[in-house]
Amino acid sequence: MRDPRIKNDPDFPGERRFHFYYRLNPHPAPPEHRSGFTSIADATAALRELEAAKAARRPAPGGRKGLTVGEYLTDVWLPSLAVRVLTGVLKQETVDGYERNVRLHITPDSYKDGQPAGALGKVKLAALDGDDVDAMIGRLAMAGMKPNSLRAARTALSSALADGVPRYLPHNPVKLSRLSVPAETVTDQSWNAEEAQAFLAYVAGDRQEALWRYFLATGCRLGEATGLRWRKIDLTRGVVTIDHQRTARGGGRGRKNKKPVSIPLDAETLALLRQWRKIQAAGLLRLGARNDGDYVFTGTTGRPLWNSVVERRFNRLRHKSRVHRITIHGLRRTAATLMLDNGVPVQEVADRLGDTKATILRNYAHHLGDGTRAANVLGEVLSVKRSPQRSPDLGVIPLNRRSEG
Repeated sequence: MRDPRIKNDPDFPGERRFHFYYRLNPHPAPPEHRSGFTSIADATAALRELEAAKAARRPAPGGRKGLTVGEYLTDVWLPSLAVRVLTGVLKQETVDGYERNVRLHITPDSYKDGQPAGALGKVKLAALDGDDVDAMIGRLAMAGMKPNSLRAARTALSSALADGVPRYLPHNPVKLSRLSVPAETVTDQSWNAEEAQAFLAYVAGDRQEALWRYFLATGCRLGEATGLRWRKIDLTRGVVTIDHQRTARGGGRGRKNKKPVSIPLDAETLALLRQWRKIQAAGLLRLGARNDGDYVFTGTTGRPLWNSVVERRFNRLRHKSRVHRITIHGLRRTAATLMLDNGVPVQEVADRLGDTKATILRNYAHHLGDGTRAANVLGEVLSVKRSPQRSPDLGVIPLNRRSEG
């Protein structure tokens, strides 16, 4: 008897061909589509193979002993997160971070250079315990992973296993882990003026010199720079409008706080942008390529820069320029601290960065001074020039009014 899921293939009109859809992975992942079969028997055999694969990968609810950690993470948990993104429960950037940790750190046995990775991919999900989680953290630490990255991998695994309780697991094994990962302490997440100048001097002549200058001159976020379009820059008035940012996967969305901001640019930054526009146009013309997206910062083929590529390039240049290590987000912090250290009002800094005044006060309070400047200003305003002929009356002050009489 013909399986009702097998139907005539509309892609081959006039021919006796068959196709079917089968949901191998859970919703919202799209169903598998198999087509072009010349007989019902061939289509049925292919359908049975998919059913057998699904049954072997996802056992009956009684024990689920055949499911590995890798299969659960990649085939069950990660696809289920798409619904949370659509409903606004999770941000796409969060899901992207989870996916990277699963793919690069949690499931593989080793990295490309042979260093040990998390190696949990082949562990049976039902047998996973706190010791396995501790072993994963230890292997990643031995491979040189930084504390903040360790915490991110542990958090991703904990979130995944928490979602599997009680359907796949009786409890979250990460809760039984005995290893705690301390937060990475960064003594200074920004540069001073001399370090910023040294970096800009080193990158002078770099193809993306205008990009590095733009980061420091505006205090923008990474995605706000890679997602910038030429139509958002008024080179005549010297004003840029920041209302869009490019995500890690290359998509676009509004600014982090959904608040567009228009800010003036200094003369040197404008000059570099004008120069870069000429270089960009000449390069595209030479290759016969086009900048269809109107992006400001692009590669040689006119396509926008990936966030990860910009980040890696920055790390290499920072290392070669011999200034102390900061992340690319540290350029935003550098812009904020340089403005505050040079007396720019807090509200003006907040407006330029697109943050609230409370955020600036919370994150950069140590750059607002220790009160000495305020004390000196008040002391100067309130200073009184005393006449040398008069001296203050230092008589005894009565304790109460009765003693006056």
